[in-house]
Amino acid sequence: MWHKTVRTTIAAGALSVLAAGCGGGSSGNSSSSMMNTQSLANVSMTDAPGDYDNVWVTVAAVWFHASNTAGPDDPGWVKFPLAVPVTVDLLTLQNGNLSQMFGNMQPSNGTYQQIRIFLVGPDAALTASATAAKLLYNDQVNYQDAIDTEQSSPLELVNPSKGIALYGTFTVASGSTLNLALDFDVNRDVLPFFVGNQQDYVLKPRLAYFDLSHVGAIT
Repeated sequence: MWHKTVRTTIAAGALSVLAAGCGGGSSGNSSSSMMNTQSLANVSMTDAPGDYDNVWVTVAAVWFHASNTAGPDDPGWVKFPLAVPVTVDLLTLQNGNLSQMFGNMQPSNGTYQQIRIFLVGPDAALTASATAAKLLYNDQVNYQDAIDTEQSSPLELVNPSKGIALYGTFTVASGSTLNLALDFDVNRDVLPFFVGNQQDYVLKPRLAYFDLSHVGAIT
């Protein structure tokens, strides 16, 4: 069976709106009014072509922290949850297309060294968006088996309550927009395993990132 390469890019700075109409949420850590000196960050997703039929993920929140040693239970996180989780088929986001997940976030000016993206686990209660997509799980892989019959398996997450961490130096300057892209490689990071005769998948990402203000676009 061929494995699908899916690139998920979470980009800060894109002002497009998700076609499904999801709205970006923010915690009490962000200002309720725009100031001329306030920075902005928007979060989008994109995908590269691959060989699975579908790879669905349900996105819930993104967090920022100034320390690269902070754990998810430590204080100091700047949190931006979605008002409701959003389920996205990554295969609909190809050829550099971006789908915005979070809009007009206002993290405090400064330098962040850690970002965490949170997905709703496949074992959690099915979200409204996953139900609308007619899924069995919040995170799901659809694939062709050895006799070309479509199968659906949960995409398991490692410690979903701790999020998926990215470490680096992310500077939010006064009056600017952070243009950051986080890159998953599902061909490498989605690993198959078997529970009896049932084939499942686990997501173990090793995130990379690049600055969209330098590259200009995703190809």
